[in-house]
Amino acid sequence: KHAFSDTASDTLASDTAVWTLYENFEDSASFAAKGWYFSDDSSLATITSPTDIPWNGTAMDAERNGRVFRGTYTMPENISANGYVIFGTRISAEGKDLSDLDSVGFYAKGSGSVRLSFERWEASASDNLKAWIADIPLSGSWTHYTVKPSDFLAPESDTLSTGWESVKRTVTRFHFFGINGSELSLDDIAVYGV
Repeated sequence: KHAFSDTASDTLASDTAVWTLYENFEDSASFAAKGWYFSDDSSLATITSPTDIPWNGTAMDAERNGRVFRGTYTMPENISANGYVIFGTRISAEGKDLSDLDSVGFYAKGSGSVRLSFERWEASASDNLKAWIADIPLSGSWTHYTVKPSDFLAPESDTLSTGWESVKRTVTRFHFFGINGSELSLDDIAVYGV
């Protein structure tokens, strides 16, 4: 069992929690408006599907009783470094204040692992900041995960992470990294407390 909860946030009473189903993959217009992208951000992974527009990675899933996103990728054999793909979106050009974030819930399955991050990222900026969680091992079964701000790695425990405190007031991007596997499937991404 990993360190992440498999139930919805329990720190706020259900009638007081602010909850948003950020993405359920049922509406192509909503999906497009959020500008979701699926990219290989490493020379150590290559996307096999969808290779064109990310919406083509959505399909009906009988177990989830609706549409889900499924991306597949390959990695070279016998590599020593981590290969990964990114499913993500730019949530704001200026940055959103997520200081009141209670948790993010989502369903995932696949192979390898998944890592969630919130980022203040600009292509030309020298001060890009990222808050990461530790890798969550995936399996072939749909599992619900809940990530809280306390789950983000401290800056000293991950050289790529600057920690939640550094990004929480100016989040521009929201990413799921598929790491060292061949499939990343996601459903019902929900945000609590914002």
